[in-house]
Amino acid sequence: MAHFKSSSDGLQVYWDTPDITDHLERLVAAGGTMVQEPNDVGGGMLVGTIKDPKGSVVGLRQLPTA
Repeated sequence: MAHFKSSSDGLQVYWDTPDITDHLERLVAAGGTMVQEPNDVGGGMLVGTIKDPKGSVVGLRQLPTA
């Protein structure tokens, strides 16, 4: 599921993932550039962002496990 956040640079999309570290590493291996390493933003939710080769920034988020 995708979630959106508005910013002065435009719209930021965050995709849910069960394993943020694995997915960010795979995106870097495919040519992306890490913008923000996974970071706990509170309540155990992790977010991280990556830039694709054309400059688009995409966020991933991992919800806390119960």
